[in-house]
Amino acid sequence: MARCGCAATDACNCAVSAGSGVTVSGSGTPGNPYVVAVDTIDCDQVRPCISAGQGASYNQVSGIVAARLSPVAGNQIEFAPDGGLYVDTDCATVRGCLSEGNGIDYDPVTGTIAARPSTDAGNSLAFGGDGGLFVPTAAVSCATVRACLSEGDGIDYDPVTGVIAARPSTDAGNTLAIGGDGGLFVPTPAAVSCATVRSCLSEGDGIDYDPVTGVISARPSTDAGNTLAIGGDGGLFVPDPTVDVACGLNGDGSSGSPLAVDVVAWPFPCSVDTNGGDLYCDTNGRLRTFPRPTVRAEQTSTDQNYPATAVPTVTDVSVEIRNFPITNTDTCRSAFVIFEAELDVDLTLPANAAAMYGIGGDDMVRMQNRGATTQSAVHVQVTKAYNRVLAPGAALVEPFDIHMGQGTAGATYTRIQTIHRAFIFNL
Repeated sequence: MARCGCAATDACNCAVSAGSGVTVSGSGTPGNPYVVAVDTIDCDQVRPCISAGQGASYNQVSGIVAARLSPVAGNQIEFAPDGGLYVDTDCATVRGCLSEGNGIDYDPVTGTIAARPSTDAGNSLAFGGDGGLFVPTAAVSCATVRACLSEGDGIDYDPVTGVIAARPSTDAGNTLAIGGDGGLFVPTPAAVSCATVRSCLSEGDGIDYDPVTGVISARPSTDAGNTLAIGGDGGLFVPDPTVDVACGLNGDGSSGSPLAVDVVAWPFPCSVDTNGGDLYCDTNGRLRTFPRPTVRAEQTSTDQNYPATAVPTVTDVSVEIRNFPITNTDTCRSAFVIFEAELDVDLTLPANAAAMYGIGGDDMVRMQNRGATTQSAVHVQVTKAYNRVLAPGAALVEPFDIHMGQGTAGATYTRIQTIHRAFIFNL
């Protein structure tokens, strides 16, 4: 054996055991490195280093290593006509069960398994001209060779004894084993009974399952209102739904009698598309139309006496304003308001005296005494109508503006009577 040692910058020393078959030359320096040469050895020296383990047979005389089949009954492994191992099953299925480990090249598409020599420097293992593994003859010991090997997938290897054996997986369900004679063994699959399979199943939501008979059925819910059922032919069945209707609806909701609002023909000459009203749904689920039309009337009146008060001599003077507050109580729609204002003024007219009165700038009455004596309580009641529009919920203070004027010859008034009416329409 060669024993060498050196520091990083020193020349190395190397000693070689006598009779080892190894020759070392060189001084170990960068310019003169060591060169180790191994004397050639013959096959007879190597063959005693190898022995057969489980699943293998070995002839130490010829050096032939072969797979060894178990003779136990039921073993399905056999030799094919080309000398390879053969299990009578679908190749594509088997190929997916294998994978390559250390020292093996495997193609799962073709199923080709080949040895894979290491590419590490110094490896002398190679492929021979006939495609077999080839190690050049060298004087090495069995211990040296055994240390060069290690186990990969599917192999048990003892580097002390050099025994190589097949290693079946311990995963649950694996049927590959070592037979009683040490060979690989796959038992004939046993027939699986229906009872065994049925116990593997259970029912989930929407399913009824009988593990005794193996019958699987759909299971409709028993919740109230479910219309899914089993039909007379055993299939799933959902009946055409129907509903009970009350006032205003026709039909029962089925496909042959859909629900429809009970209506009559549009009786007007105008277009229903343009002029028809709308329906609405309130928070209680009731159908509603537009707010109901409303009409109401409000009124205020004042009849007041005065000490004799001179009628203004100029034209159209406001002598008093009487206010009339109203409110549009409809918060949805504007109010159309028609006001009716009535005014009656008692005049005292001396001879040849005259006076005028009216509402809001309108000269409505002019009275003149053409006689020679004073006329008292001369009056006529006049009426004026006009309109206003109030926004939803709005309030209004409407003035009754009493105007007088054109008083002559000492004309006076002693009473003013007003009536103010409001007709409020929400349509």
